[in-house]
Amino acid sequence: MILFLLVGAKTYVFANATEVNNETDLQTALNNNEDISITGDFDIANTITIPASYNKTINGNSHTLKSTSGNVMFNVSAGANVTFNGGVVLDGDNKSRLIDITGSGSVVNLDTATLKQGRGHSSSVFKRFR
Repeated sequence: MILFLLVGAKTYVFANATEVNNETDLQTALNNNEDISITGDFDIANTITIPASYNKTINGNSHTLKSTSGNVMFNVSAGANVTFNGGVVLDGDNKSRLIDITGSGSVVNLDTATLKQGRGHSSSVFKRFR
């Protein structure tokens, strides 16, 4: 089962969130199952994998993550539970699919998140089951 949840504007504050402002630190924080606070706009050249063990939030603080390649921006592993909030903008720049969900049991919550200029399979978000 895959669940997308779109809810109204809210402000979230995570006292222990890991601050990230680049692609490498974002992947590291996801791998460590940490709440994340984006502290600046940055480009994403490689696919960011959200591991199955991830069950936290990415707070965008109104920043933009922009694709610079044709790679999928976020690959959500089966069983992952991620919330994108805080006005984060995922911008595929007409090059990339924004979110690729690769298995059942994943939950992707989009709470005050903007998906724009995604590309692939006529949608910014694609799901496939294995």
